[in-house]
Amino acid sequence: MENLSMFAFRQALVEKDTAVLPIGALEGHGPHLPLATDNYIASWLAATFAQQVNAFLLPTLPYGQVWSTANFPGTLSLREQTLTDILVDIAMSLDRQGVRYLVIVNSHYGNLGSMKAAARELAQASTIKTMTFTHPELKKHASAVTDTSWCHPSYMHADETETSMMLSIAPEHVDMDLAVKEYPDFPIWFDYTPVRWEDVTKSGVLGDATAATKCKGDTILNGIVHTMIKIYQQYRRDNNG
Repeated sequence: MENLSMFAFRQALVEKDTAVLPIGALEGHGPHLPLATDNYIASWLAATFAQQVNAFLLPTLPYGQVWSTANFPGTLSLREQTLTDILVDIAMSLDRQGVRYLVIVNSHYGNLGSMKAAARELAQASTIKTMTFTHPELKKHASAVTDTSWCHPSYMHADETETSMMLSIAPEHVDMDLAVKEYPDFPIWFDYTPVRWEDVTKSGVLGDATAATKCKGDTILNGIVHTMIKIYQQYRRDNNG
């Protein structure tokens, strides 16, 4: 969308009614991955999805809510309410322009709270229909990984799965010579109180990054896009197109 002129955008609205917003974060991802890992992954997923469903692709929102790893070198964070407000403002602008659907493609788990709050606010305050995706059916698509322990049940970070995705998308930014294996010993209360990640992991890697491959990344990424398209198309059918 950013490369269209104002008049080209207006003309494109004749055949496109959906905008896709990639959102990631700038945070530490171990010694072998770039700070912008979440942005690379979200951008690729969103661009591939947008092309296949004939939607507008918005510029990537490169900052997210990153409280847990805020003390890792290079991490930048937005407050949760700030991120919520940004998402609402973008969606309201699209609504005024005549876009009917907004699909947010997220690659950072810290953004989930803001995305949910924004979608609920938009459901009350606008006519735009908002969908949010964060790696749907990830475990199914990541069945090819050898590290099956999933050391934390709710998310992955800089591990075999995420590193494989980056090897598929931007291998020039991955240094596998620096990849490590670390399985943090999460305390039983980890999910029930705020915890800074430097208290549980030295590297920021949750699992075995050394087992990552491009082939695994290809499978995971293509599977995620397939699932997003399936859900999006069913949502459109159930909401009269």
